[in-house]
Amino acid sequence: MARIWMLVVAAAMMFGANTAEASLMGSQVKVNYYFPDLAHAYATQTVTVGAGSEIACPGGSPLCVLVGDFDLDIVASSVTVRLGYMGIFNKTSFNGFSFENLDFGDGAVLSGVALDTNILGLDLSRVSFGDHFVRINLSELYFTSQSFFALNFTTSDAAAVPEPAALGLLGLGLITLGAGLRRRRGV
Repeated sequence: MARIWMLVVAAAMMFGANTAEASLMGSQVKVNYYFPDLAHAYATQTVTVGAGSEIACPGGSPLCVLVGDFDLDIVASSVTVRLGYMGIFNKTSFNGFSFENLDFGDGAVLSGVALDTNILGLDLSRVSFGDHFVRINLSELYFTSQSFFALNFTTSDAAAVPEPAALGLLGLGLITLGAGLRRRRGV
């Protein structure tokens, strides 16, 4: 009975470990507005992800001056842009935003993007991404002062990295298991 109890405790220590959650909070994200193609950054700004909007226009941001009235909010695993005026994005090979240096922490990489929007014609075919960036091409799309888009991110399994305390519990569990087996053998 004692042996079963020891195995249960060791298993609980090994498999009950907490993992770190992937998050952009506290990281610095480079926001680019590209026009008329990806070779020309029309406006660039690096923001620190925290509570509230990272860019709120009108304001002194270079993106506000060049892009216009909009609000950018980045949270743990998504980016939301709300447009505050109406118009149409000019027809070019690329006319839109790029969010770069997406650091989710603990080696996590971007593995998927979901899109929520009320902009007619905006779908995932206009979104591209890599391990640490996402781009959205708005070329030829009409928008109103109520238009928005939200990019919701998923990360790879690399985000489930054990915390140092969990590794300590794993080690303690293995030591306890080893000591129990050693005592059983009479060594």
